Amino acid sequence: MSDVALNIVLCDDQPQTIMELEKALEDFFAKSEYAYRITKFGTPSEVYDYMKSDTVHILFMDLEFGEQEEDGILWTEKIHEAYPETLVLIVTAYEKRYKEGYRVRAFRFMTKPLIRQELIENMEDCLRELGGIHAVQIKQKSRLLSIPTKEILYMEAYLGESKIYTEEETYFSEESLLWWEKKLFGGSFFRIHKSYLVNLSHVSEILAGRHQVVIGGGRKLPVARRKWTEFQKRFMRFDVSK
Repeated sequence: MSDVALNIVLCDDQPQTIMELEKALEDFFAKSEYAYRITKFGTPSEVYDYMKSDTVHILFMDLEFGEQEEDGILWTEKIHEAYPETLVLIVTAYEKRYKEGYRVRAFRFMTKPLIRQELIENMEDCLRELGGIHAVQIKQKSRLLSIPTKEILYMEAYLGESKIYTEEETYFSEESLLWWEKKLFGGSFFRIHKSYLVNLSHVSEILAGRHQVVIGGGRKLPVARRKWTEFQKRFMRFDVSK
């Protein structure tokens, strides 16, 4: 399992719905190797406060709460503006409100009561989307640069920040390696060591006897022993899926 877990948040004021969603998600992940955790809240405002200190990858959001200021649509809009990379799935018994969900750019919609197949299809879409970040943006000398992820060979921890390596350039990022690992969750990147996050699409060779990988044009990077088995499984799955 990866040290970084897929963080899924359930927001609903009905305990029965929370229980059903949690059980359905547990069943969905039962045969996968994804590390995940589920966090539960009763109001959207609690979710928003929580997101200030932790990354949320997928959010299941109810629309109808007891108080008007806790309306799911209003908070989905706020969340999308502040955290556009969080995938919000609207869960509601009121299909007439779907149009409002499109306005605030919800990722998908689900009906109440819960339909298992609908959840499975939506979760598969979410995992594909999370793995589909095509470029990263960094600030470099007061400029905002966009680097295609396919060009990134690997990232290295550097004094609490990061270095990003491509074939031609080395960039500096103010964000930590852990921040990048969370942002690129589910894609082609894997944390092989506390100091390195590699792009699996650029791994050209695995040196099992040395616990190393060869990146790009011959750069050798260490793989932590505790990461070795997980890395091999992840690389094989990635290689087969290409």
